[in-house]
Amino acid sequence: MAAAIDNIRQRMPATRENAFFNTGSRGPLPEPVIDAWKLSLEKEFLLGRQGPWYAQERTEARQSTRQGFARVLGAAPESIALTSSTTEAMNTVLASLPWREGDEIVTTNFEFPSLNTALALLAKRFGVIVRVANMPTRADRFDAEEVEGAIVERFEAEITAKTKLLAFSHVLYISGLKLPLDAICRFAGDRNIAILCDAAQSVGTLPLNLTASKVDYYAFPGQKWLCGPEGIGGLYVAPHRLADLELIPTRTAEEINFSGRFVPRPGALRLEAASFDLPRLRAMDAALDWFFDTGPNFIFARNHALARRFVNRLEDIPSTRVISPEGYISLVGFELAGWRNTDAVAKLRDMGFLVRRVPGNILRISFGYFNLESEVDDLIRAVEELAAQTTPP
Repeated sequence: MAAAIDNIRQRMPATRENAFFNTGSRGPLPEPVIDAWKLSLEKEFLLGRQGPWYAQERTEARQSTRQGFARVLGAAPESIALTSSTTEAMNTVLASLPWREGDEIVTTNFEFPSLNTALALLAKRFGVIVRVANMPTRADRFDAEEVEGAIVERFEAEITAKTKLLAFSHVLYISGLKLPLDAICRFAGDRNIAILCDAAQSVGTLPLNLTASKVDYYAFPGQKWLCGPEGIGGLYVAPHRLADLELIPTRTAEEINFSGRFVPRPGALRLEAASFDLPRLRAMDAALDWFFDTGPNFIFARNHALARRFVNRLEDIPSTRVISPEGYISLVGFELAGWRNTDAVAKLRDMGFLVRRVPGNILRISFGYFNLESEVDDLIRAVEELAAQTTPP
């Protein structure tokens, strides 16, 4: 195990520069990703970005990246559209559904700003009503068996006859709480309510099988837990939901004319509007290869084990409070009494630890399989040092 982790870290130099605990924003780039990126850039530089070779390689690269994402998600490639980001993917769905005044959407109180902003815009433009289900925190004192039931109950409490969509994160970016997606999908499906899932913190941290799932729309990035480049991600659309999307933000179609003839591309390909440079596609391909070569089950288990190690030690520091109840995966959010999170993040950075602040005066730690147990223990000692200061900022 130690030799394997050492080899991984040798090929991810950023993990040796600092104690890297912010994969939930952007993962460190592995060496093969940079090699593929540079090789493709050099080829474009020498040959130019024109000609049959270029068109063929771009087509092949798009197909290969789509197939790699499909393998991660446990889905068919034709159900996945390539997008520039999770935000673009979610906006595509929200802008394409037919809204009427009084339609309702249920979300949670721990969503990322890009989803909240899009929902606020729907409320402004169409008079859509957004209802908020408050997610459990450690303060609720639920045990592991109670958390999932409480989450489902809180969604159900916000649903009315006018509810059209549930829009929420599979893993909450602030606390790391994993929502019971299958259970939520079951009760939503019984009521014919669609589900849009922000998968920014779940793709690359959880085993997934979307083909067997009842989720309708699943939006995800490539640069976080998959350790790929910025500016590429995807959107999974369940085949039976394609017909619900009225606006199709596409680059091309099977057949069109200006008399109203419009035949979209098959499957989710009809939703691909972004144009990707070839080096980015090659780099994403290499990141997906790295993910599978490293071993998804190894990655999932190690991420969670490191998070558990941190929480077990953190609970011994009286002035800290973990936000998430049982159910967190690779992210842990916590409060540090007496400190503003901006100051604590800066102080920890000076001490060699890269972490993130999130709303609510919370510090967020993302645990990657490349982290060392000794780094986790050192981070705990650093938090203890901050907690012991009598006059923090």
